[in-house]
This record gives sequence, C-alpha cells and structure tokens, in this order.
Amino acid sequence: LLDALGVQTLDLEGRARHRGSIFGGLGLDAQPSQKGFESALWHVLSRLDPERPVIVEAESSKVGLRPLPPVLWQAMEAAPRIEVRAPVSARARPLVEAYP
Repeated sequence: LLDALGVQTLDLEGRARHRGSIFGGLGLDAQPSQKGFESALWHVLSRLDPERPVIVEAESSKVGLRPLPPVLWQAMEAAPRIEVRAPVSARARPLVEAYP
C-alpha cells in the first residue's frame, strides 16, 4: 500500500517468506537460505534512495529462522519510530483473511 503511494519500504517478512508471528510460514513457500534472504534484502536496499526515509515494520532480529544482517538490525534499532494504532477488529480482519 505504501509502495503505491511512492513511499520507500522494506518488507522483511516478504523477503524471508515468513510472517514473523506465531503463524510463521503457514501457507507460504519454504524460507530461503540465509544467503538467499540477504541477497533479496540487498536487491531491495541497493535500489533505495538514501536521501529518503524507508519504512520497515518492527521485527525482532530474526524473521522465522533468518537473522537480519547485524548492520541492518542496528540501523533499525537506531531509527525513529512511528506507532500505528488500530482497533482489535481492524487488526483481526487481515489475520482472518491471511490464515484460513
């Protein structure tokens, strides 16, 4: 959605093929190797404009079995944060759709 508005984003869960939750890889292909994950991240990162902000969903230092590269994790930890709030009903709807 943000991509369609021209906002730079980094989808860690998409690159790791894991939803980063207790539902993990349910319904998804197997996770890539660590090298494949890092290559996918590099593919995205190398095309971003360093002069513009990049939106990244808050994740832990691992997405499924794939740890984030330490330099990326450190940058995320140091970055400003935006808290998005939504009612439980709005948060539950996409979960019900994603996890039949």
